[in-house]
Amino acid sequence: QCLGDVASALSNLSIAKENQNLILKEQGLRPILKLLSSSLKYCQISACRVLHRLALSETGRNRIRKEEYGPEELVAISQSSNTDVSRFALMSICNLMLDEAYQIIFSKLNCIPALISVLQQSTIECKKLALMTICNMTANYSNKLFVLKSGALPYILQEMSSIDYSCKLYATMAFSNLASNDVTRKLMVDSQCIARLTETAFAETEKVELYRAG
Repeated sequence: QCLGDVASALSNLSIAKENQNLILKEQGLRPILKLLSSSLKYCQISACRVLHRLALSETGRNRIRKEEYGPEELVAISQSSNTDVSRFALMSICNLMLDEAYQIIFSKLNCIPALISVLQQSTIECKKLALMTICNMTANYSNKLFVLKSGALPYILQEMSSIDYSCKLYATMAFSNLASNDVTRKLMVDSQCIARLTETAFAETEKVELYRAG
């Protein structure tokens, strides 16, 4: 119980950027990372809430990477049946992937199947975060082919027709990233890809409001 309260307190304190710097300075990062493997869901949630905030800064990402602990655990708990655990783990992964080194690290951990699992069976919020993460991953040239060969494309296409605008937006952005590579572009020559893109384009065009002068 005490450990859970400490984790919760650090989570609340980490909302302030000044406290994020103090957590790093006072050696609070390592115990936070270890809590990712806790059997207590609320400890995992609190740890992820701290991490996703620390990962917004380059300093935070660099310090987390030096610990050589965390990415594998985040991928594992991102598939948790607990929506909050999954959501905050995905937020942490997404923010860590703002760093090119982490884009490679997570690809080596084969995290795409975990993200596909989220797209198959999770909430809208978790799907959105999974798509944001794929966007960040596919910003890296060397990851584009990996993502495509991991079987993510059908799920990205599916979300391009989502009723949720954010899911549709990030799915389309991920598709665009994949299509910016000569190798992956040739592998994406598929009538379903074109049909889904034009369907999305028409749907968005219909929302445009036109104004007439005079």
